[in-house]
Amino acid sequence: MSVFYVGGIGMICLDAQSDDLRVVDRLEWWRERTRRSIWPSTITCEDADRFHAAARSVNLGSIVVSRLTYSSSSWSRSERQVRQSDPEQFVLALNVRGQLGLSVADKQQVIDPREFNLLDTSRACHGWTSEEPGRRATQILVQVPRSLMPLRSNAIDLLIAERIPGTTGIGEVVGTYLLELIQQAPRYRPDDAVRLSAVTLDLVTALLAHHLDGVAGLPSDHREALYARVLHFIERHIGDPQLSPRMIATAHGVSLRYLQKLFKEQGVTIAGRVRQRRLDRCRAALADPHQWSYPIHKIAQRNGFSSNAHFSHLFSATYGLSPSDYRRSLQP
Repeated sequence: MSVFYVGGIGMICLDAQSDDLRVVDRLEWWRERTRRSIWPSTITCEDADRFHAAARSVNLGSIVVSRLTYSSSSWSRSERQVRQSDPEQFVLALNVRGQLGLSVADKQQVIDPREFNLLDTSRACHGWTSEEPGRRATQILVQVPRSLMPLRSNAIDLLIAERIPGTTGIGEVVGTYLLELIQQAPRYRPDDAVRLSAVTLDLVTALLAHHLDGVAGLPSDHREALYARVLHFIERHIGDPQLSPRMIATAHGVSLRYLQKLFKEQGVTIAGRVRQRRLDRCRAALADPHQWSYPIHKIAQRNGFSSNAHFSHLFSATYGLSPSDYRRSLQP
């Protein structure tokens, strides 16, 4: 198997390609690699003797970003394969080159270059890719565990196999970021993974929340779309110490009581969501070696805590260590 690390020992980037394998082994190698790194599926190619493939993966911990480049082929993930192995992930794909065809349940789409699509590993699906003359098909995949996605699953279901534009607005921002993330991958160090994982999740969430507004046209979808917008609003304003449930309700043109009821349906409160996201960001900053010299009270202020004593109390109660002890526990 032609697999090699790029950038030296300890890097988070892995490159693999089929070119050094025997022709008869290339397609089977790609099947096995796809099964192990993405999901079990059945891959076929009309001209297996001319099949070529290459992949670059960037391991950000729970989130993995991959670039796949390969010859025209088709794939199928059956209900049986879902039952046998389900990593319980959402997979956001940016189609970079060639065309990508998808079929999920009764929905069929053809995804053009610089368009996104979203798949769920818990669903059976079928697809095909066609390369351009002299240029193999290429996609960038972002694999996000369902447990990490802040949007509700039944809201995200509205986006499965939808065409999501990637040439304007937030789509262009996310697409440019993913292309650069993959291109610069050999230069990353393991301690970059925490920061890049947070940025990647935030951008994927922003893209899905934005597009959810566009597809949620029916009244029954309104609450899901509103919830997605509010979560995105919280992420963008998390550093504002004035961020409050009333401020959030006013910004979205709804009553505070209505918004509180909406969050209660999710088993959380608005204030609790804001507090937890602030703590999450502070913990990520404390774990980042590049910020170990940065004062803890400044990290707290940057993430919306106006009182350092209040922040320290909440952090200790949530994670079992004071902020300073948590930082020291990660230092060599």
